[in-house]
Amino acid sequence: MSLRAVTAAASAAATRGNGDHHADDHGGVMTPTLYHQFEDVEQQNESYLVGMWTFLVTEIMFFGALFMAYSIYRTAYPATFLDAHKFLSIPLGTVNTLALLTSSFTMVMAVNANQHKKKWSLINWLGVTILLSCVFLGIKGIEYTTKIHEGLYPGSFNYARANTMYLEHHDGKAGHEAKGIYPYFPSVQELATGYSLNRITPEDPRAVGVEQTPAGPFTSYQGAPSDVEYWSKRAQLFFSIYFAMTGLHAVHIIIGILMMGTLILLALKNHPYITQDYMPTEMIGLYWHFVDIVWIFLFPLMYLIS
Repeated sequence: MSLRAVTAAASAAATRGNGDHHADDHGGVMTPTLYHQFEDVEQQNESYLVGMWTFLVTEIMFFGALFMAYSIYRTAYPATFLDAHKFLSIPLGTVNTLALLTSSFTMVMAVNANQHKKKWSLINWLGVTILLSCVFLGIKGIEYTTKIHEGLYPGSFNYARANTMYLEHHDGKAGHEAKGIYPYFPSVQELATGYSLNRITPEDPRAVGVEQTPAGPFTSYQGAPSDVEYWSKRAQLFFSIYFAMTGLHAVHIIIGILMMGTLILLALKNHPYITQDYMPTEMIGLYWHFVDIVWIFLFPLMYLIS
């Protein structure tokens, strides 16, 4: 080996040891700073990936329990899930899906900008991703507010009020009715009439065409406990799972927004974590793609039941 080669090898080893930033960026792409505990950049990047994937596996297990609960109860009560999903807005869910899919693209562009040391492109793409995330949360807030107003919130559940409002919204014509597929399931009119805090008299317009059955001593339902009350209580199970799954997903959206906001602050301050290493941005991007994928499963499972 020549003296020049030995000198070059020694210089490279010294650079790895003191953690200085590599100056020879290849093709305009940033070469991350090598820290002293790693042998080379490849090993350093691999440690990032292993750590993040370990975290994401725990998140998969976390959401997996809820998906398992959903699968079990939907298999056990298919008619209830088919009936209850009619209160979810498919157009709003579609807009949210498009917003998150677009945010995945903008996140990829942010990572690419960081890799090529384009500070303001990074900030702009992260800003667009945060904006799309806020659109998602805003729409989800509208949906939650509507569900509370309809009486579909667990803890103060009133399925009759929700079905009554549904009939009013559709001019008395009930669409997406589970009864069309499951004949044993109560109609929307029966569900709207069969639950009330006050007794419904035969003269009440809501009682027209609905057979009146004496309610049990511990229920305010007008229908037989084995019929209207039985199915209405199962609908509460659907919305309990809905709020649990979408609520947990919204928390992850908020966490992602906070992390992207932190990246923007670091970029504005020219922090070495941004200017000399793109892997932190890429790891947050990986987290964000996971959050988007979770919604890709939630949307059809909750909104597109058919």
